[in-house]
Amino acid sequence: MKNSKLINYLLILSLVICFITTSTKGVLAAKSTELNEIIFEYINYIHNFSTGFYSVTPENIAASLLNYDSKLDPALVLIYTAEEYSQYGTESNLYLEILTYKDGKIEKKCSKVYDHDGALAEDEYEWNIIKDTKTGLDYIEVTGGRYAQGYEYEFKYYYKFDGDKLVNLATINGMRNVDIEPNSKMTYQYFLNEEKVSKSNFDKVMNTKKKVANLLERDWGNVRHTNGLKLLNQAIQPTLYLNNNKINTNPVMVNGRTLVPVRALLEEMGATIKWDGKTRIVTAIKGNTTVIMKIDSKIVTVNGEAFELDVPAKLINSSTYIPARFISESFGYDVYWDKIAKRIDIKGPRY
Repeated sequence: MKNSKLINYLLILSLVICFITTSTKGVLAAKSTELNEIIFEYINYIHNFSTGFYSVTPENIAASLLNYDSKLDPALVLIYTAEEYSQYGTESNLYLEILTYKDGKIEKKCSKVYDHDGALAEDEYEWNIIKDTKTGLDYIEVTGGRYAQGYEYEFKYYYKFDGDKLVNLATINGMRNVDIEPNSKMTYQYFLNEEKVSKSNFDKVMNTKKKVANLLERDWGNVRHTNGLKLLNQAIQPTLYLNNNKINTNPVMVNGRTLVPVRALLEEMGATIKWDGKTRIVTAIKGNTTVIMKIDSKIVTVNGEAFELDVPAKLINSSTYIPARFISESFGYDVYWDKIAKRIDIKGPRY
């Protein structure tokens, strides 16, 4: 009897735990924001920002997402040059700002100011995004150097964003005396969290961090190169809609064409899908239409008639991806492409 009561108690307890866990997952899922929505908010902010300040234009702005915490939405890195008026006249500075997006609001978290037209304008000359290949987290790299009193200096600063401010993660300082020893090599010092370390210890920490994007370069107060909004636009993920209903899938771009997982789209259309693993042939049937595709082949048949595709069907991460436009139009649907939003709208069928 006691065992029976214990079993019932444990059963009820497990059901309660299951309910709580499921409810919690639902709450967490509801709080997550789609990446595209965040990117569009950032782009809109930049457009409004760039028209709100004199001399700030898209040509002297660089922007990128910054994945600084795996549990949080990405921040925005914004670098721009702008003129300011002071008692000494017009001064030009370069600004690096970090902004975050939370609960529908963009908030500026921190800012660094660099001289852009004065004596120190050449000290920092390149800003990059560095990604840790193990964790996927991003860092900001600032490189620079200068010549002073017979010495040539080089440096690299690596910053991490902790959610409120930029923190110095690592530094490389180089120096050589070009007046006394013009052919001498640079002597470097290495720092982690502002503590001097050996090169081997430095490399152990930093060898997984690779440059993935260049934000901005300058040369004596002139912006030589900037990525503008290019990196943000590249980060927008393609989305797929069938008769205004979003299909939860991950389209990919291949040579300018959009490929979608075959089952995600065709099953929503009501088509029957057959897969032959030996021949790697996909057969899709809907009504009186039969489409046959072979992985990595540009030749496809529709009711026995052969057509040549720009991009063939492909296996990506063990899933079959097919050209969205061709397969949709073959089954009588119309396809619309929003280039800016990277949105595919499929309407129909027409018959």
